[in-house]
Amino acid sequence: MRAARADAEIALRLDDDYGETVATVNDPHEAWNTLERRYGSQQSGIQAVINAGLTLAKWDGQTPITAHRDHMKVLRTRLAGAGLSITDLQFYVHFVNLLPANYDIIIAVYDPSPIYSIDTLCEHFCAIELRKELRTSQSTGGTIEDPPTRGKPKGIEKCRKVQ
Repeated sequence: MRAARADAEIALRLDDDYGETVATVNDPHEAWNTLERRYGSQQSGIQAVINAGLTLAKWDGQTPITAHRDHMKVLRTRLAGAGLSITDLQFYVHFVNLLPANYDIIIAVYDPSPIYSIDTLCEHFCAIELRKELRTSQSTGGTIEDPPTRGKPKGIEKCRKVQ
């Protein structure tokens, strides 16, 4: 009974790619050993590749910051799927270290503790940029629907369109 439950638990927790490896194995101990032999040595390499992608995923300022946030979240999920989970603080540090230097003042003013949410940080960026647009459009006599875009990163400008 225990072996059947353990076998079912292994089958439920595996992605389809890994499940095929142990589909014909009925012993959970043997299934575990098969997975370790087949993927265990590759796991550290996979983790290193995904972690490098997370460390090097710089935001270009041209795409929406929310798209960059979503890309980083996908990398974090893939890293967890490869067996290496990172904390919210570690993920937050990865995210802010990859932003352009001209956002450092916003990051310094924003207090991320205790949740270290990049969603909240992105909302904060968008709110600041939308206020800038409003001020600029009021001072130039334009409207908020047609703000000037000089010197403004396009990714932040698109916040209003994405959300």
